[in-house]
Amino acid sequence: MLQNIMTHHRAANNQLVHTATMCPFWLVCLGMIVSATLGRDMVPSGKTVIHVCPSIEQVQSDTVSQIHEAETLHHAQEILRSLRSSGVTGHVVIELCSSVAHTHYNVLDIDERDTSLHGDTIIRGQTAKDGAVIDSGMVLRGWIVNNTTGLWEAPLPAGAASRQLWINGVRAPRAHANPEECSGGPPVSPSLCTKTLKQGTITPTGYNDVPDPQTNITASPLAQWLPGAEFVYGKGASGASWTEPRCTVASVAPGSKPGLVNIIMEQPCWQRAIGKAQNQRVTFPSDIENSLALLTEPMEWYADFAPGKKIYYMPRPEDDIKTVSAILGSVPTGGQGEAIRVAASAHRVTFASLVFHYQTWMFPSSPTGFVDLQSGFYSQAGSGRLHGVPGALSMHGTKNARVYNCTFQHLGLSGFLADAGAQNITVDASTFHDISGSAVLLGNVSDPIQSAEQQDGPFTIISNTIENIAVEYHGCAGICAGYVANTDIVHNQLTNTSNGAICLGWGWGANNTMHNNRVNYNHIVRSNTELYDCGSIYTLSSQPNSEVAYNYIENQVLRFGSLYHDARSAHFHTHHNVVVGGPMWLYLQWGPLGPVDNILVENNYHNQTVAGGCATPQHADTCQATGFCPTKYSPCGNVTIQNNTVVDGDTWPAEAVAIEHQAGPLPQHNLL
Repeated sequence: MLQNIMTHHRAANNQLVHTATMCPFWLVCLGMIVSATLGRDMVPSGKTVIHVCPSIEQVQSDTVSQIHEAETLHHAQEILRSLRSSGVTGHVVIELCSSVAHTHYNVLDIDERDTSLHGDTIIRGQTAKDGAVIDSGMVLRGWIVNNTTGLWEAPLPAGAASRQLWINGVRAPRAHANPEECSGGPPVSPSLCTKTLKQGTITPTGYNDVPDPQTNITASPLAQWLPGAEFVYGKGASGASWTEPRCTVASVAPGSKPGLVNIIMEQPCWQRAIGKAQNQRVTFPSDIENSLALLTEPMEWYADFAPGKKIYYMPRPEDDIKTVSAILGSVPTGGQGEAIRVAASAHRVTFASLVFHYQTWMFPSSPTGFVDLQSGFYSQAGSGRLHGVPGALSMHGTKNARVYNCTFQHLGLSGFLADAGAQNITVDASTFHDISGSAVLLGNVSDPIQSAEQQDGPFTIISNTIENIAVEYHGCAGICAGYVANTDIVHNQLTNTSNGAICLGWGWGANNTMHNNRVNYNHIVRSNTELYDCGSIYTLSSQPNSEVAYNYIENQVLRFGSLYHDARSAHFHTHHNVVVGGPMWLYLQWGPLGPVDNILVENNYHNQTVAGGCATPQHADTCQATGFCPTKYSPCGNVTIQNNTVVDGDTWPAEAVAIEHQAGPLPQHNLL
């Protein structure tokens, strides 16, 4: 990092500007906290503290006016509401000790009864270094070895249902097989390959007349093991390479003649999956998950969550049945997977030094399945609205809130979500790791035009460390922002995202109220590791006075551009970015949904010479890189590409090196 830390501010023309002396606008209200640990210094003098830990050290009497003790977080909320209803309008701190995990099997709903217009409500860990754990995991005990199969078996806790298992803190994959490999194992051979499926016919109910080695349906291997398995449609298994739908097999029935079977898929998942628009329908699965017949590799697992059933695990050589830590994620009662949910009526809420882990989301296992459109957004039955994968911490319409120094890890859903008119929300100095969905989800994607009251934003997402994201729902982005305004996504580190790292905007040209958005000073490494047709930084639609600048992007894995302005992106200034490697350094959409317009791309540095779309007048580079050479496309709009530097070799210009050093989390935050 640079010795002289550079900061930012919005100048009179609202551009984000470097300065060595002025404090950035999004740190003005945080500055006193940024310079100190989030321990006792964050308890304002003369305020009320509710302890959630009998052994917690006492707060000095000169800093707190009242001290209360609570057994659990929900008990602390009861005390908080009693205080608020009795007229306490000042700051109230709920302080959770960090020495024990706070088990959390019921969603905590925060609303106007918990907050005040005149004082903050702060829920925080006791110390900044060791956050208080909000733990929804179910610990598995009673493992035994099945001497016939070699598998470990254990009884399931009452009410258990999960899509994730962690063994000694590492996510274990569900039993699965690539149907191209035709692999299988005990207790029966799957006998199902893509080539076998393709001999059948896709119908409104599933796959008809799929060859099966048995003429008697009651003895059919497919009928024995396939119901309940989940078909995954990624890696070319659907017409939309940026999505990965999932549908469950309902049953297997006799086909039109002996030796053939019909695979019946769950509805409405299947109808949605084959009925997607613009030739995005699914075909044949790229992966099959969740069957005991597929449990063939070390560290894989399978569970039948019916009452009285078991979980099965194939151990690794290093696993010790006597000491193994095996934890299932769970859904806190009352929600979709959220541990804490903040309502629109709540305001002035801060969450600090908390650890969210082992929450899960079971919706994809329902008959509706998971049929995503883009960035993990999907529709629910009977609703035309699109929904993002829920967050362990979710805010719906909340005003004036902060998430600081929190950790989101080992999650079967997203980390943080804010939508439905959420405004003045800051997420800073937090860590996101091993997450099934997105790290951060902002804004809605169903309503492009919003009133000032309902407009999502301002948001500030700053100085966060984000790694191994969308590990299950591969179409999700690291940070995804829909129809947002006045949003700054700055100084974050993003590493290993299955799809795009930062996706900003929605609508493919729809009239909208997005404006004044910034994606600046981020360090991005290895985005698009699983799916393609996205980018390390990806935008959609018109967003006046918006900027993509001073980002350092390394080694995007799959196409397209590391800097990717998609359909009808407009009014972006994209400058002073450094792009290292990747399939394309720049892609400006020229497709049938509409080209980009009013895009200025200048003063960038890159060592990958391939660009695509409107970034190449003859389109030759795009054809060479993708083999996709359409003859009729809308003309490009007002695009200017100038003063960009191609770097040949290992020696980069001094300005490019300075951008590298400035990108990523701010040291002020890292010192906490």
